[in-house]
Amino acid sequence: MITNTVYRLFVEKLGGTSPSQFVGDEGEVFYDPNIKVLKISDGVTPGGNVIVPQEFSFISTKSDLPNPVDGIITLEDNYTYFVTNTVDLEGDRLVAGQNTTILGGSSENSRIKSTGIASDVALLSSNYSLPLRNITFEAPYAINLDATGYGAQALDWFGVNFTDCAKVGIISSYNNFIMLDSAFLNSQDLTFDGTTGTVGFNQCLFTGDFGLGGTKSILNFPSTFICTRRIRITVSSFVVPPGYTGITVDDGVAFTSPESFILQTCNFSGPGTKIGVSTHTDIDGKDTFFEGNRGIQNTYASGQFYMRDNVTNTDFDPGSVDVWTKIVGVTTTLGSINSKFTASQNRLTYDVAIDRRFLSQATVSFTTEDPNVEPDIEIGILDYNSSAGIGTILPTSATVVRSCNFGTYYTAHLTDIHDHNQGDYVELYIRNKTDDTAVTVNEMSLLLTSI
Repeated sequence: MITNTVYRLFVEKLGGTSPSQFVGDEGEVFYDPNIKVLKISDGVTPGGNVIVPQEFSFISTKSDLPNPVDGIITLEDNYTYFVTNTVDLEGDRLVAGQNTTILGGSSENSRIKSTGIASDVALLSSNYSLPLRNITFEAPYAINLDATGYGAQALDWFGVNFTDCAKVGIISSYNNFIMLDSAFLNSQDLTFDGTTGTVGFNQCLFTGDFGLGGTKSILNFPSTFICTRRIRITVSSFVVPPGYTGITVDDGVAFTSPESFILQTCNFSGPGTKIGVSTHTDIDGKDTFFEGNRGIQNTYASGQFYMRDNVTNTDFDPGSVDVWTKIVGVTTTLGSINSKFTASQNRLTYDVAIDRRFLSQATVSFTTEDPNVEPDIEIGILDYNSSAGIGTILPTSATVVRSCNFGTYYTAHLTDIHDHNQGDYVELYIRNKTDDTAVTVNEMSLLLTSI
């Protein structure tokens, strides 16, 4: 290439010359209408060299896209299409290849639609990763994305709007789906199916179509859906039409970890049902982690058990003094209170993976069993650390009742603040600091609440 030289373009139609064979003089710029790119001649190479990389095209009309075949416009692998305004496919549909990228300047003015397309035909289909940025889709049925059998594929979307879509569509078996700063506008019915790692939405608006009618969900997770990591929706808003449901997570959905259905700082409004009822959406269940939301109930980690009218002694080994022993008796619980805990005999086990700090509050009523001794009795909360495999009495929980008279019932109140990791548990313990006289705990209760 000749350096320090300016070339000025002149438009000239050259007949009888194939663009792929045109050589010309060095520095000449020419247009190849077959592949819709500008090229520059080096004076040697037939067909010249592409000025704008061939993997990128500006799309202002349907004609800027590949030619449709039987109503299908097949987009190229590893190719970027930049949509500059509203592009009407006039009844045709798009099928994207591997890592096809669709961009726009803004979802306000970059739009793809297809006037006349059938309501059971998706506007955009793919089996592969499909990056989308700053684009709006408008169709009765917008997307059908199924990566089943195509390896690890992912969807990372930013500034993507679905407008007037009676059915947004189906996303199945993608490794990850992340959608940021996007919106459903008069749109609903996006179904996730197959096996997916993370489904994540952040700073999104979901507004269903109030004029459509029916009983659809805006987001739907059917019983065949398997979530290997989490469903996470944060800082988003749902406006739910009458008869609709904002989010449905059917019974049968498989979560591989507790607290994997996450709603944080979301707002739910509108006359429809905000969250569908199932075992997975129960705020007292193991799957939910709802925090800071409006329009729905939030989850609060708590655990509890109690014992009433117990007559079984807690015995100490003969000759043992000042030895901690687990309190004996049959405890029970109200299951709905044990959000994130499992209650068993004098034990609360923390079941979920999110570490928390808890306030423990216990009440224990007891009497001693020897009329000839007035022992000092101490009660404490044992905290078992599952990682270390060690249980210790929480020092600040331990409470001593001194000089206990036979036949008299004494009540001790215990409190402590401590951290829990998954698998940790707490139990109530007692010891006789004077001799080995047995003790009967007739009533007790333990409550843990997150702080």
